[in-house]
Amino acid sequence: MKTQINTLVNGSSHVIGQEQVAGTNNKIRSEIGNMVKAENPEVMAIKVKGIELLGRAQWSVSRKSVTWNFGLSIEEYIALSGGKFGVSPREGKNKPYLTISGTCEVCIGCGNSSYYIPESWVEILY
Repeated sequence: MKTQINTLVNGSSHVIGQEQVAGTNNKIRSEIGNMVKAENPEVMAIKVKGIELLGRAQWSVSRKSVTWNFGLSIEEYIALSGGKFGVSPREGKNKPYLTISGTCEVCIGCGNSSYYIPESWVEILY
């Protein structure tokens, strides 16, 4: 079974559906992040609130930092964000996404808006 990030807690004040709480210790977050990097070097399959997504890893030149990028439909973005934050009435302007950083912080965005979502919502699949 893949290493999971759903035990991590984001301590930011901008986490959808979560009161501001103390976040997971950086040492623990780094240890889990290193295992996730090793297990998902190129792609990552996840399930978030019942939505299955497949994302690609984007590594820095030094291969020390990585971000997995997942494209979202407008409907998926609205389901995850709980609203239409950043959704433009001009369809061509909308590029909703979800990213997972190498430290396992999960962010969703659309247009100029971005927010964290709780890591507890994410299940890393195969």
